[in-house]
Amino acid sequence: MGRRRLPASRDFGSINGNVELIATDATFIDDVFVKNLNTTDYRTVEVQTSLNKPFSGNAKVRYELLAQKGNKVLFSENETVTTTDKIVKRLDYPQASYGR
Repeated sequence: MGRRRLPASRDFGSINGNVELIATDATFIDDVFVKNLNTTDYRTVEVQTSLNKPFSGNAKVRYELLAQKGNKVLFSENETVTTTDKIVKRLDYPQASYGR
């Protein structure tokens, strides 16, 4: 172990935990990237989402934050999109606890 210890919640390049993807239609999420934003309280992330193909009309995207244990939904937000380009969404979760 080095001289400095970095919290596990910062500067990682992969998903840390279980992921579940459910395909419900011909249009689906093709790629997701989540990054911590350098805010003063580290309670904000940016989610970049891409869908698989062009579509007509609207698509609904739901963002959920689950508890590490028990899969309790801590945060949920829906968004309607009309594009298949990269969807960029900033999510704030003020109740997040740092380093727990």
